[in-house]
Amino acid sequence: AETLRVAYPPKDLVHVRAGILDDVNEVVIGDVGWHGALSNLLIFHWCHRPLAQKEEELGAAYDAGDAAASHNMPLVLAVSAAA
Repeated sequence: AETLRVAYPPKDLVHVRAGILDDVNEVVIGDVGWHGALSNLLIFHWCHRPLAQKEEELGAAYDAGDAAASHNMPLVLAVSAAA
């Protein structure tokens, strides 16, 4: 990755320490789809979606987790098998 710089930064610009995130598996912005490994997922962000849709999808995810747990199956395995 290349270092990007601001051409004319303000004199009082605060220095922020940061690092590179793996945007394929760890941090996902899932607006158009995602093809990473669920076991590596840390954060999933829905872009520009209505709150009601997000609530419904989160509910479905929790229901799936409960269903997998009731069969002593890790969620990652259940989702991978269904995919």
